[in-house]
Amino acid sequence: MTVYDDADTNNRKNLIHAYDENATFSLSISNLPDANDQRPFREHSTYPIYVKRSHNICYMGRWERHRDKLVQKGAMDIVVELRKLPPTKHLMDTFIVDVSLVTDNLMCFAVQGFFRDGLEKVEEDEELKYFCRNFVVANRGEGKIAVVSDMLFISVVFKERLQRYKTMLNNLLKAPAMSTEVTHATLNSAMSGMAVTEMPSTSEMGQTPSLTPAQMAAAGDERIQQQMIEAFSRESKMKPEWSRKCLMDQNWDYEVAGQAFLAVRDKIPPEAFQ
Repeated sequence: MTVYDDADTNNRKNLIHAYDENATFSLSISNLPDANDQRPFREHSTYPIYVKRSHNICYMGRWERHRDKLVQKGAMDIVVELRKLPPTKHLMDTFIVDVSLVTDNLMCFAVQGFFRDGLEKVEEDEELKYFCRNFVVANRGEGKIAVVSDMLFISVVFKERLQRYKTMLNNLLKAPAMSTEVTHATLNSAMSGMAVTEMPSTSEMGQTPSLTPAQMAAAGDERIQQQMIEAFSRESKMKPEWSRKCLMDQNWDYEVAGQAFLAVRDKIPPEAFQ
């Protein structure tokens, strides 16, 4: 992210070594609704820049005739596109990394958090945007890896959603760290020798990723499950048994469960609440 946050966007050309020659990149922007189904909208000078490049499948009619201009293919085209995006400042302490797949040849992971266009006043919540970036990274042998897929989602956020995110982040930080030697050995084996050449800032990718609380809960960790149920019950005001069902239906993904709850809250029977 240090490259993305450089004041000179031309320096993003250094990212060319991180992408495969056949890699793809796309971004979409759509402001997520709040509990009342209202969507935030603010006049940001940078907003039209993202909208013009948005590959949002909910609005195919806007781009289906020129899709080739929105989906960048190849390291060179991707870097050219990245250099056109506004300078940013990411809030590293809001990051959550979710690793969904690790094999000898591939790793899939998502990075989500908040950022601000520009390089100052990152403490002002109303200026923040939410992002979720999904990467697929391939092992190219000889100690090299390359990004083969990069999909970026951006949304302006209400303070309500920002507060829920901070609550979720605090709950995750309180969860005990995973220390299973078998899991570490498996991940170490899959990740051995994988490092980006000529990109020192991404060298940490070779480190062993920890399991997220969602993965631990889905794997049957009852202590993590109970912590998530209690937190979800407090925030949703639902009884623990209903909170458990909501989390289980979403494979213990706390944020997704929260979004699902908001989407159907009006249809939930009164007896589900405390």
